[in-house]
Amino acid sequence: MGIGTYVRPSSRKSTAVPARRAKPVAGDLILVATVIALCVFGLLMVFSASTDYSLQAYLEEMGPEIAPYYIFLKQVGLMLGGLLVALVASRIDYHLYRKWAVPMMALSLFLLIAVLIFGEEVLGSRRTFIGGSLQPSELAKVVTIIYLAVWLHSKREYLHDMLLGLVPLALILGGIGGLILLEP
Repeated sequence: MGIGTYVRPSSRKSTAVPARRAKPVAGDLILVATVIALCVFGLLMVFSASTDYSLQAYLEEMGPEIAPYYIFLKQVGLMLGGLLVALVASRIDYHLYRKWAVPMMALSLFLLIAVLIFGEEVLGSRRTFIGGSLQPSELAKVVTIIYLAVWLHSKREYLHDMLLGLVPLALILGGIGGLILLEP
């Protein structure tokens, strides 16, 4: 046989038993287990760290039955709300994020600039709106992740080039980080 000669494989049938395929599992069990473990651990830490303070701060308002657990119960409610938001977000088609990435980034940039000009000063820093309830920097963190995922996907063929791949990425992250850093 010469170089490049094709040899037909044996036509005998294999006697090996095919491996059984696992049934597909809905969702990612490792991710779900990790989220549950982190929630339980976080709640334990909040409970152990806040019982004494909660008792002292809320005894008159809540009474001796609820006061020691007030901050813990509030955290449980916030955790359940967060899990509900995460469940809803997991059901949204991720292709919609592509459509909304640029408007969300524009809104984040606008809010980061607006908080520097019109934000409320709390304890010497200007980071919030609405009495400390709205922090544009927190929104910017999530939006930056979504925007960069969309941006990196759209520029994937240019990422090997430093000028077209790394420099714009550094400018995007540097701009967002710089605006957050300007908040004293």
